[in-house]
Amino acid sequence: IPGLFAGNPQPEVNSSLWTLPVEAWCYISIPAFAALGMLVQRRAWMIFGVLLILFWAVILFNRGAISSPVRLTVFFYAGVCLHMYRNSIPASVPLAVGAMALLCGLTALSPLVLDVPGGLFYMAAPVLLSYAVVVAGSMLPFRKINAKNDISYGVYIYGTLLLQCLCALGLGAERLPYAAYLALDLILTFA
Repeated sequence: IPGLFAGNPQPEVNSSLWTLPVEAWCYISIPAFAALGMLVQRRAWMIFGVLLILFWAVILFNRGAISSPVRLTVFFYAGVCLHMYRNSIPASVPLAVGAMALLCGLTALSPLVLDVPGGLFYMAAPVLLSYAVVVAGSMLPFRKINAKNDISYGVYIYGTLLLQCLCALGLGAERLPYAAYLALDLILTFA
């Protein structure tokens, strides 16, 4: 619905939906890799992951930016690699906290080392952040997809749309204290 939120800071109706085509292509690629035998060849995934990150680094250093679809693809395949090596990589809270601390440190150092948007964060996050998210996810109380308590993606989709509606109604962060704006959005999202 073009123009519906033209007065909002972000005029898109539901800006969170842009990821869906990229995600669809990533999921479609899995059967293609299965046909190539890569789902049983763990070493092939490691080589693929390293090559993808190297490709990403080349783009970063040569063009100074990485497109969002490329970023999402690298994160997706980092998760695939973590899954392929799930029996070898421990799900450890201290390691996850350490991964996040390292990521925060690299992000803080990034402006001193690289003069590119995202810099060290985008180079390290696919591995470090993906690991921390997988560890955190493994500790949630549900164990199957579409479980009653699995609200993660719905909150992302509906929460973004509700933020847009609140802004359009004059109840955005520019008029309300940010905590009130966020609380109102969360209450409406979970209602």
